[in-house]
Amino acid sequence: YVSIKIGVCETTQYFDGSKCTPRFLEFERCFFDDMCLLPMSCQSYLCTCGDLFYFENSTMTCLPKLKSGYFCDKNLHCRSDLGLGCLNNECSCDSSDHTWASQVEDCLLTYGKRFCHNDLNCNMNENLICQAQNCSCPQKSEIGMCDCNRTLGNEQFWNGKQCTIAGVYGRNCTNNFHCQTLTQKTECLFGICNCHDLAQFQILDWEHFFEQKNSKTKNKESIRLKIFVQLTSGFLVKKGKYVKNSIKKLLDT
Repeated sequence: YVSIKIGVCETTQYFDGSKCTPRFLEFERCFFDDMCLLPMSCQSYLCTCGDLFYFENSTMTCLPKLKSGYFCDKNLHCRSDLGLGCLNNECSCDSSDHTWASQVEDCLLTYGKRFCHNDLNCNMNENLICQAQNCSCPQKSEIGMCDCNRTLGNEQFWNGKQCTIAGVYGRNCTNNFHCQTLTQKTECLFGICNCHDLAQFQILDWEHFFEQKNSKTKNKESIRLKIFVQLTSGFLVKKGKYVKNSIKKLLDT
């Protein structure tokens, strides 16, 4: 009976035909799998963990690449196939035109960015659509731009983070697009969403009267509020000298 011992290389080494030699690290050149540290393999003549993994030297293993919001040290730690890179030690979309859409786990076009071909190209987490018509809410839209929906019965505007429903009659506003200009025919008048017919009032001449009465008028905001209250209460008519005379009386008070 003769015992035969078979020599093998350590797991961190491979046999090169004549001796055991150290396996290669990530992205080092190789010709076959045994040349790479486990569990890496030789792909396109480079040692790699594969598209969705990276090699962690401290643990000597392949770890899954990270999605949006996770801590990172290098770009290769993040899912580049989803448009992510390592920015300020956090995996996030590496293009300012894109934001993370958690619904589909991908970086998609954000508000005001082009070119989209359909709604799926835009970040649905931000309620965006691929615009096919004109809208300025607040940025002037163009066809193929990711934008907020602005249609009868569904009017939205960009609030800086996402598309949100335009205000109904009586809501506070600073711009017309904050109001339901199509559905309720309202405009932003004196900071309130109100019937756009008020824009026909010669009340809009109030700035002219303020200039004339500047020396006497100490509280323009108070007078403007009085005018608005009377308008919305129906005390002033829409046309004619009566409106101007009523404003004069308010300014003289």
